[in-house]
Amino acid sequence: MARKLKIAHLVRQYHPSVGGLETYVAELVQRQSVRHRVYIITLNRVFGSQARLRSVERSGRAIIIRIPYLGVRELFIPFLGPRLLDRFDLKHAHATDQLLDLLCLTKRFRNLVYFATTHGLFFHTSRFKRIKKLYLRVVTRRSLSASRAVFAVSENDLAIVKSIGIDAILLRNPIVPLGDFIADGADLIYVGRIAMNKRIDRLIEFAARLTEQDPGITLHIVGADPDGLWGALTELVRASKVGDRIRYHGYLARNELQTLVRSCGYIVSASEYEGFGLSIVEGMSVGLLPVLHDNAAFRETHRLSRCGLICDFGQPCEAATAFLRWRRTNTMDDRTRAAAFARAQSWHTVERTVEDCYARALEQQQPPCAHFRADGTASGSIRSEIALAGDSKCRSRDILGVNVAALTRVQAIELLVRRLGSRTKTLVAFANANLINWSRTLRVGADLSRQFVVLNDGIGVDIASLILHGSMFPANLNGTDLTPLLLSAVPKGTRVFLYGARPDVVSRAAAVLPAQHGVEICGFRNGYLSTGEAESLVQIINASAPDILLVALGNPLQETWLMKNADQLDVPLSLCVGAFFDFATGAVPRAPPWLQNIRMEWLYRLLREPTRLWRRYTFEILALMVAALRSKLAARTA
Repeated sequence: MARKLKIAHLVRQYHPSVGGLETYVAELVQRQSVRHRVYIITLNRVFGSQARLRSVERSGRAIIIRIPYLGVRELFIPFLGPRLLDRFDLKHAHATDQLLDLLCLTKRFRNLVYFATTHGLFFHTSRFKRIKKLYLRVVTRRSLSASRAVFAVSENDLAIVKSIGIDAILLRNPIVPLGDFIADGADLIYVGRIAMNKRIDRLIEFAARLTEQDPGITLHIVGADPDGLWGALTELVRASKVGDRIRYHGYLARNELQTLVRSCGYIVSASEYEGFGLSIVEGMSVGLLPVLHDNAAFRETHRLSRCGLICDFGQPCEAATAFLRWRRTNTMDDRTRAAAFARAQSWHTVERTVEDCYARALEQQQPPCAHFRADGTASGSIRSEIALAGDSKCRSRDILGVNVAALTRVQAIELLVRRLGSRTKTLVAFANANLINWSRTLRVGADLSRQFVVLNDGIGVDIASLILHGSMFPANLNGTDLTPLLLSAVPKGTRVFLYGARPDVVSRAAAVLPAQHGVEICGFRNGYLSTGEAESLVQIINASAPDILLVALGNPLQETWLMKNADQLDVPLSLCVGAFFDFATGAVPRAPPWLQNIRMEWLYRLLREPTRLWRRYTFEILALMVAALRSKLAARTA
């Protein structure tokens, strides 16, 4: 999105309040503020406190605007005038509360563009359950339907909004890893607010039963206590007679938390309800194994990660016995798998998807809602946009003999989803400077253009397009960013085969991609096969019956392999994805978001791997620019 926007995020609580919702908004704001002017509109008091906070305050690059309100956490009336909302190009509401309802009400009188992220909706406790369900069907349904897009942070949220007829995009809560180590201590840790629905009392009873059988275990409790509940819980700790093994640390800064978790091996929660469980996944990012109460969000995390233990903390003796029995089976592989799962919950994917939806809304300026349906297909105005990019009318640009499609990211994804749906055999290549130069040297540009849908990748091809055609491509469609968006857009359960990368990397990719995108991995092979294995690979792939084949051999090996075997492969959609497996599993770190946003990730990779990449990111780009200039001059002379 080239235009610098004024974006307002509406969230009921923000700094100095601390929690999963506040952390999510802060991370998204930090990333967006690199490109846009970002504001946070929030309430002027922390729930449970009478102290009023400053009306306007700067936080990094963003500005916090605090507004007065009447009411309590469950139901409040915010005093937010339409004139303030008019100052912003886009509004983004976090959670389904009265701030979201106010946006819907304002939209009746003004041309308002807004988005919504569910964050567990408002079913965090069973209080007023019937009233909440009625409110969901009558008020929240109307508020969500008027938004340009709804982002669901979990499958549970997705199912709830679908039950009231709302299409949503599944964007699981991403996390920032707690560190680059794997914790394998013996202690247990709880991280989160001290709140009634978190059932800290049950954790204390559970810890007491544990220490009866293993006196060496300590339960660490970390979190703010905004409602002053710890005083009563202290009596319960004293009554348990194991108070020295239950330690309350209060709120800890990130570096203090990192130090503490090194002595722990398990992250626990007895919460009766969670929207997602952000702190659990953050703990898993350093190898802590989750021990969780049986609720919908935790069951989802357990199923997707294949890690941890689900138990009933309402039965502390049985839960303690089950934990000790299960603990004996834990291995370092379990901790590594937990970390791989957590680190695959990428902020990069969330940020890019949200940004695409913002851009689409501003481009179309049509009535809402342009959503992906829960099954991954498109609905609303997005479908009409992609109709312009039908296969026979798809615009392309000749980049030194290679026809490269000129598409937005949305158009590219929808084109590939449509090809997959029609079972039209399609090969996809991402043309960077290296691939274009290779095709020129071997004079295979015509073959590449005929057999592949070729998408542009990187600043070098953009510069060549600027020289040859007077403009850059509509979007940078590199495989690292486009592939996860495609996997999230295809129907759930789509069968995917992985080929390439190191054995450890491809096996980790096979574990994390289903968790992140809801696809089914029907087989995988690494990129270092013996001669006999390589010869039988096509038969193995066909026998697995994949819908999508991802080939990660690096260019031009992956393109050459697909060109050679395309006729024998019985796969509707095959993509050359380069280092995608390495990035998806965290084996190779991505550049910081601000470097990605200014199109300088190549510099980050060059500094990390200068010996391997210097030629690709210096000579190859320079050679492409020189060739493009020569071609342009030759055309003018002719």
